[in-house]
Amino acid sequence: MVKTILHLTGGGHICSWGAGQKRLIELARQKGWRILGARDGWAGLNKGVVYDLTDQPIHGIELRGGSFIGSSRTLPDPGKAVETLRKHGVDAVVAMGGDDTLGAAYQLYEERGVNVVGWPKTMDNDLFETYCTLGYPSAASIASANVRDMHDAAWSHSRVALVTLFGRNTDWAVAAAGAYGLADMVVPCEQPYEIGSILEKVKEAVKRNREKYDRPFAVVAVAEGASIGGVESHVRTEEVDAFGNPKLDPLSLVLSLERAVKRAGFECAVEALTYRLRNGMPTKVDAMLAEKASEKCVDLVEEGAFGHMAAVTFDGKNLGVGHVPLKKVIRWTKSQSGKVTTEKRPVKGTGYVDYDEMTVTPKFVEYAAPFLGKPAGIEEVVYGHPLKPLP
Repeated sequence: MVKTILHLTGGGHICSWGAGQKRLIELARQKGWRILGARDGWAGLNKGVVYDLTDQPIHGIELRGGSFIGSSRTLPDPGKAVETLRKHGVDAVVAMGGDDTLGAAYQLYEERGVNVVGWPKTMDNDLFETYCTLGYPSAASIASANVRDMHDAAWSHSRVALVTLFGRNTDWAVAAAGAYGLADMVVPCEQPYEIGSILEKVKEAVKRNREKYDRPFAVVAVAEGASIGGVESHVRTEEVDAFGNPKLDPLSLVLSLERAVKRAGFECAVEALTYRLRNGMPTKVDAMLAEKASEKCVDLVEEGAFGHMAAVTFDGKNLGVGHVPLKKVIRWTKSQSGKVTTEKRPVKGTGYVDYDEMTVTPKFVEYAAPFLGKPAGIEEVVYGHPLKPLP
């Protein structure tokens, strides 16, 4: 009997979705399965809009970010979703998403008996039970490169460079930008700060660089979810998505910080990295892991191991992909209205960020080295040899 599997992509897009989708479709075809795709994530199942991808050309989808079947931040309507799956004879669903998407998938598995397997997508790296999430290696690499490049403006013009980047609830992205982008300091989101304490750290960083390089400058990476007392809030509580998350405005945040830093006597260079971290070709490691995760999802479907998620593993030498029960991944609570809220895997408690000094520790580099390598030293990449002015 020919199996029919359906996959969907939910939430914000990532660089390595295409690589994972292509491998999933290739394997389904090799096995003689019918492979479908829900348009725009759970919205496709709610509306009954499904694509037949069994014979769809897919050449090149692995070379760019995003999802060719579309994505959205939408909750499934259980009744409509099940109706759509039954209509098309779907035997299993491969849900490619983060905590919100997989939380909804787990709810359908638990309450409606839908045969679900998970594919751990999120550039935020905040899922439990996986060494890293798919999309994070690419996002971390892009964030690091952009923050590293901001040294050019800071150093050349004696400015404080402020770079905000995605990271609503956890500090995985800003930790990578701090360590591999060679930032002088980071402003995390997992601990609140007052603007005064941030400015003190900025002054210390500027002083260090003035003494070492004869230039008063600093580079600061800022998580978009940072909670900073004393500046205008960048949280748009009037704009909330289907999962209850208010909209954050990274540009507003960086401009508020710029005003505060200027009042402290420094000129600034500013940049807001948002969708840049989700776009473009994935890194080789990210693409490899995305493909292996799709292979594991196909294995799980064949074995009937539903309610599980493909998970990245590291044995001390090599990265691989195993699987874990979704029940361990999705640490969720359910309200009386039926809404599911999920816990995020935090950085705090890992020792990867020094929240008092607002710096990233060498321990983070040990963690990230399997997929990001070792960062070069600051002088190697940026400054060369300090100049000595004539007396």
